Amino acid sequence: AVGEEGEATGKSQMALSRILPTLHQVACYVQRVQKVAHNVLHQMTSLYSPEKKVNGFIDVSEVHFQVIYEHLGLLLATLITLDEVIINNSVLHEHWGAYRRLVRSAGSDQNKFGQDKAVLQPLEKLLTDVENLVMQGTMFSSVTRQSYECDGLTVSRNGALREEMMNVILGWCSQLEQGGGGGEGWWCDYQPQVVGVTALALLHQVIFNTQDKKLTKTLLNIFKKMPCITLVGSIMWFGERYIPSVAPTLSQLFDNKTQDMLLSHRTSHLVNKAQTITREAQTVNLQVCGWAVNLDAAAKKHSSQMKNQDLSQRASLLLQGMILAHTIKYNIETVLNLHTTLGRPMGKACAVSVCHLIESLKAIENTYHRHSSLLADSLPHVIQYLTCQVLSIVTAAKTRVSSARLDGQRLDILMALNLVEQMLSGCGTKERRLVIRVALSLANQARALKDEDISSLLVVLRRLDLACEVQSRVRDATNCSILYHHRVILPAYLDHYFKSLDNVHCIHFMLAAVQDCAIQLETCRHLEHSQQLLQDFKEEVYGYLKEYVLDKTCEAVETELRLSTHSHLQLDSRNPFQTPLKDISPVLCLQPLTLLNSLISVK
Repeated sequence: AVGEEGEATGKSQMALSRILPTLHQVACYVQRVQKVAHNVLHQMTSLYSPEKKVNGFIDVSEVHFQVIYEHLGLLLATLITLDEVIINNSVLHEHWGAYRRLVRSAGSDQNKFGQDKAVLQPLEKLLTDVENLVMQGTMFSSVTRQSYECDGLTVSRNGALREEMMNVILGWCSQLEQGGGGGEGWWCDYQPQVVGVTALALLHQVIFNTQDKKLTKTLLNIFKKMPCITLVGSIMWFGERYIPSVAPTLSQLFDNKTQDMLLSHRTSHLVNKAQTITREAQTVNLQVCGWAVNLDAAAKKHSSQMKNQDLSQRASLLLQGMILAHTIKYNIETVLNLHTTLGRPMGKACAVSVCHLIESLKAIENTYHRHSSLLADSLPHVIQYLTCQVLSIVTAAKTRVSSARLDGQRLDILMALNLVEQMLSGCGTKERRLVIRVALSLANQARALKDEDISSLLVVLRRLDLACEVQSRVRDATNCSILYHHRVILPAYLDHYFKSLDNVHCIHFMLAAVQDCAIQLETCRHLEHSQQLLQDFKEEVYGYLKEYVLDKTCEAVETELRLSTHSHLQLDSRNPFQTPLKDISPVLCLQPLTLLNSLISVK
């Protein structure tokens, strides 16, 4: 028994040693985020400083750099995700403790381990840094609670910066509230944005030590609209629980009563979702089929014959599939992760309906793949069409600004609009689109842009972002790697699949979802062989497939052959019109199944 425990301890220490470089990279990343947050806030403090005019800074009293604060919030959201991953990994903490004890033993007993204590000092320092920055799950807190008072700048006492950040946070929350939940509208990345705006609000609260009840109410409304926030895999994030743990001064605003209220809301949402998901899966299937048919029809017209109306239709269809995919994926994550987190059992009908949603999700990916030539042919025209819409608004604004007397403020606006035109004249890279948004923030002062122009620009720029990143966004929206964490639903799906044999070809979509899990499994670092985890998963899925489909198909064929061989014994009637027979020919006619880079021929 002692030997077995010693072997297990040795394996855990070896596993931790393999993942230690990754943990060190995470620690370096946290230090980099600390510097970035420090520099951004110092630059914003300089811009909103009372002495800015004396020092030659531009006047930003009417400028709102929302794009900068949004990116800062999304950057901080990555630390929240990493914190939750570390905190929820109990095995990692066990292995970490065993590894630390081993290193201490090696330093105290040099004769046994043959290592000088001085040699182990760099390793001890590395482990200490990783433990302080990463393993305690305080990566986000290390950024918010670092000192921002240096170089003669006082961030916490800058009232203009405090008000500007609060206005940006409330404006961001308003966008999320108006857009709705679950991936509807043009905002396809609600979940990271909700975490991002919460992270920015926490940074504001910690630095300026404020308690805004209006902001608290707004965040609670957003949490209600999005009852399920999935950070990665099966890890969920509950904002009302996380906020008091990071900012104890907000405990009164996010008390136990509020947490219980949101928990009850999530439970009722899950119950309602479980009751309606079967009908929802059927509706989604019809929506996907209708969208695919419309895309097929639009693809028949050559790009040289297209008009503005055709370009607008293609742009809408390409983005409609993306929005539909995000909505389906959010519903899948909601049902699966809420069942796990709340500890509620999932019925077989609910599990099968979730699998049907996964089939629809992969069908969308397959449709985009089939129309790769359409994307290559249409996207440049669509991007140019959207760019022209932005240019028309910018040109009209330039005309209005140029017609008036040019003072310092109007010159800044004019230069910002010129910069937007220059960025739009090239390819739509991520950097160019980011510069456009920053320049438009500077140009949006002195009523240079009308309210309707701002609303139009928000929508068109969002469409332009999605059009420029359509392939990567479709890949992310249709990624079903969450199936690895909930693979227990596969037996129920395969059993129902063989019993009903409805739409037998859809099993290809389900196996394509299984293939998505390989991307993450191949990157594992803690095992001796990187393919070991993938191979174990492959054997598990093949076992389900063999038990519920292949073996039953073989058994049905053997039974049919046996009865046909003994037909002269005058057994029961074999007339299919009198005695119902199970027709398994659709399964036998299937194309070979692809299971994690292996082909399985049913025949």
